[in-house]
Amino acid sequence: GIFRSVFLYGKPALHLEDLWLQPELSEDNKSGSLNIRLGLSGRTEGAQVRCRIAHKRQGVLFDGMLELEQESGEKPLQTERGRMPQARQQEDHAEQTGGQRIQERQAQAVYVRAQELEFPSVLLWSHETPELYEVTLTVMTADGQVTEVIPYRTGFRRFALKDGLM
Repeated sequence: GIFRSVFLYGKPALHLEDLWLQPELSEDNKSGSLNIRLGLSGRTEGAQVRCRIAHKRQGVLFDGMLELEQESGEKPLQTERGRMPQARQQEDHAEQTGGQRIQERQAQAVYVRAQELEFPSVLLWSHETPELYEVTLTVMTADGQVTEVIPYRTGFRRFALKDGLM
């Protein structure tokens, strides 16, 4: 028998495995940029990701398709309009059973980066005024079917040690 709680998680055929939002504040402390790194798994062939970035006072700063490319910068992952080609898959193991060869393949996450998104005016995050930006990523298959919608919040701030001072 099972003596612990068991959870089953169903993942869609195309799934966002990993997400890294990297907001950067410019030296002027007024403008900023956002770099997005994604790890997609499953049927990534032709995958598309739409991004919407909004702030409650500033409104929508960006709403469009992300241009996805491999992290190594070797070649773009888009075939058209931000779509990804077929993901590399790794053969986990193969067994010989009753004269038939059974192969099980598991897709590994394909890590991609989107174009750098630049904003001429950003509001700074602090403990006193936690200005957060709503980032919504919509993951879609090649035919435009939405498989996931991921909401996330991020903020712009600078924390550094300069001349021995924080």
